[in-house]
Amino acid sequence: FWRKAANIEIDTITWGSGKFTGEIKAGQINKNAYYYYDSEKKAWREASTFEKDTYDYANNKPWSASSIVDLKKGAVTDTFYVYDIDGYRFASNREAHINQVCTSSIENFINTKSDTSDYICKQREWTVYKKQFLDSRDNQVYSTVRIGKQIWMAEDLNFADSINYENLKGASWIAPQDHCNNRYYTWTAAMNISQDFCNKKYAINSRQGICPDGWHIPSEGEWNELISFVGGDEKAYYTLKDFGNTTEDYPPKDMYGFNAIINEGGLYIDAEERDVNSYINCSSTN
Repeated sequence: FWRKAANIEIDTITWGSGKFTGEIKAGQINKNAYYYYDSEKKAWREASTFEKDTYDYANNKPWSASSIVDLKKGAVTDTFYVYDIDGYRFASNREAHINQVCTSSIENFINTKSDTSDYICKQREWTVYKKQFLDSRDNQVYSTVRIGKQIWMAEDLNFADSINYENLKGASWIAPQDHCNNRYYTWTAAMNISQDFCNKKYAINSRQGICPDGWHIPSEGEWNELISFVGGDEKAYYTLKDFGNTTEDYPPKDMYGFNAIINEGGLYIDAEERDVNSYINCSSTN
């Protein structure tokens, strides 16, 4: 009896056997489909993205070895590839992001391009290069990252000296159910102003709040600059947070080393809601 032919049958019906294992051709009907010949099975199958992208169609052979370590765009898709120790491989998200490969030949090299964050090449993988900052008030050490022209703490502030900072008394805590041990602050505690502010409003002359010297509570404009730099609201939700994996549905994890956590919030809120609690992420004054 007759049945409907499969796409691969339609696309390869006149080909017969391939010339060698690994030969790749575009479909004879659907030119956007690519097929790989397996001589052991004596059959054609659909080619993977990697197989069809790393093929030299002009010379009918796979890509040749290369001493060039630059990114190479796929023959069919916009995916990028790198020739490394073991042959061609997919370029990592960060390699594509900063347009520079990370191979064993540049181990420990620090990429400091002005249009992104700082990255260091470790074991053939770019990782965010973080600096350390010592808060001399309580000797706590914080990681910091550069994102564009801004410098941010890569973790939330955990300052709780209510003896020397009276405004912190009873106004900061770590919630029992918070497994990350993030410290919460009331708005007045974060701004280092008296809790009487809610009843006796007065001008705030400094945005340093309880941040260390040289750092300050980010303004709305600074948050917006960060969000704009990383691609806007939709992308910022993903690229500033580590989701633990990377798929088509979830863009590259924590691309900039910001280390955002769930419900990360800014401190500038409506005047009538100043009792709302939040974490603090300080921004550099320099």
